[in-house]
Amino acid sequence: MDDDVIGSEPERAPRPRRSVRGVALPAGLSRHGRAVAVVAVLVAVAGVVAVSRAGVDGLQVAAPPTPSPTPPSLTGEVLDLAAGQNTIYAVASDCLDGCRATLVASDDDGHRWTMLRLPGATVSTPVARAWTLAVSGVEDLLAIEDPAAGTVTVGNANSPFQTRKIVAGEPVPRVPAGRESMTRICVKPRCATPILEYLEPRSGRRSPLATQPPIPPRALGIGGSQLWVAGIDLRTRHYALAVSVDDGATWSTVPLPAASTDPALVPRLAPIPELDRTWFLQGYPDGADNQTSYDMWVVPAPVPPPAVSEPPKRVRPDPPLSGVSGVVGLKDGRLVPDGAVVLSPDGTQDRATAPDVDSARYVLRQPIRGPHLLLVAEAVRTDGAASIAVSDTGDPNDWAIRPIVLPR
Repeated sequence: MDDDVIGSEPERAPRPRRSVRGVALPAGLSRHGRAVAVVAVLVAVAGVVAVSRAGVDGLQVAAPPTPSPTPPSLTGEVLDLAAGQNTIYAVASDCLDGCRATLVASDDDGHRWTMLRLPGATVSTPVARAWTLAVSGVEDLLAIEDPAAGTVTVGNANSPFQTRKIVAGEPVPRVPAGRESMTRICVKPRCATPILEYLEPRSGRRSPLATQPPIPPRALGIGGSQLWVAGIDLRTRHYALAVSVDDGATWSTVPLPAASTDPALVPRLAPIPELDRTWFLQGYPDGADNQTSYDMWVVPAPVPPPAVSEPPKRVRPDPPLSGVSGVVGLKDGRLVPDGAVVLSPDGTQDRATAPDVDSARYVLRQPIRGPHLLLVAEAVRTDGAASIAVSDTGDPNDWAIRPIVLPR
């Protein structure tokens, strides 16, 4: 084997030159015949040389394929989010296509997305804004409730979506385990007094709970098998919370006599089932689905005697939390409103620095618990790219922005 390397040539014996063998022509050929034979041999040799040269010239190094450009993200906004044990679902407006509503799903925490097709005609953004999304069951079944049409559309990435009319059902003793997200508050005009109902996604039956909470619910919070409601106790005329830790089969009440009963205040609940407690917020609306929260409480669930229940604790944030569109409780007891701040039970606030991702400023909205111990939120970016945000901790500077990019 030759020792060809880049650098000086090692000493070696000269290679023998390859001799060219002559072609002897038969002696019996005439001068003309001998000339024709010579020409034929020369043509043959020239053909061999041409083929060899063509082969050498054809040994070109193939240029690497040009990588496909990264598909652009959806241009629009995320209208709603829902998450199960493994999947994140989002309804986003695709404003490069008439701002129609698009349903997408991700099984890897927002890195990659696929489009899911719904039955029926194309849906406009205003119609999709009124939808309620919920994921339930071990199969991560997505249910889209359309209150205007009175329907529920159910399916996921592995089963086609089917739309069913919502019909009245018989009372149920409790909410089926794993489907707590399908619990609803029924209000006027359909229900004279607010009550809790369960919407069965596979049949479309909407059934009242056989055992209703002891107070008419104005707000509902769900965490695991815990159902929390807040409302005015009709006996005391004061605010109270009621909690069920067994999917609505039984209820306990926690009075909150110091909480304001101003009907203009909007109540919110953020349960923390790992600690058997919830955050309770009250605030005045300051925009579509937003509020400024002035008054809030940390409310532990009652414990059966002879144990002594921990009393509710009032928390007064300073400054008040403004622009709150949604809240989620962390396992360590803190509260995340919109991702820009984390509130501790002692009132301490940890605020985010100025958010900026790839020169596109953003605002986080509607945080929820997602798969794989993540928190997920809508990310409203100034560049118009429909995106979500995810966080492992909920800390205000620990959010990663992931645009919704669909494969070509």
